[in-house]
Amino acid sequence: MSIFRNINILLCLFLTAACSTTQSFYVDVDRVDNFELLNYDSFQITAQKDNLSPEINPIVVDSIKNDLQNELILRGMSVNTDAPIVMEISFATKEEVDSNYSYFNSRYYRSYYGYPFYDDIESKPTFLFRLTVKDAATGNALWTGFTSYNQYRLDDSGDVEARSALINSLLNRL
Repeated sequence: MSIFRNINILLCLFLTAACSTTQSFYVDVDRVDNFELLNYDSFQITAQKDNLSPEINPIVVDSIKNDLQNELILRGMSVNTDAPIVMEISFATKEEVDSNYSYFNSRYYRSYYGYPFYDDIESKPTFLFRLTVKDAATGNALWTGFTSYNQYRLDDSGDVEARSALINSLLNRL
């Protein structure tokens, strides 16, 4: 009897672990050969908000900047206006065009199935996020991380989990 009970408990734990999800972002990074963040103890942080697209929420930009700053402070760094590195946050948008063309969904055959008013092409905004670490003296980029996400992923300024997933995905690769 206890074997079946243990198997049921293990099965429930396995299903719970398999169904739980954690957010993560795919991050593409590039760095110069001799850059290590551990060599620095202070930083500056800036966010490019001059030419933000109307689709980008400026409150989210400020929240990401503050969360990144707090995470770096927790990792032992300090904010200083004379710091040797500058972390620059930038956002952009682009439109992705998607076609739902298929044999059964094309305009030539859809009237047979009774759906004459479907549109074959739709456009979706895609948001681009880049964190660049620059040398404060020369302005040269030392490290850069890039990710893209859809409209609903970081649209809410109160979504702490998505922002922390973005920051941790970047800092784990830094």
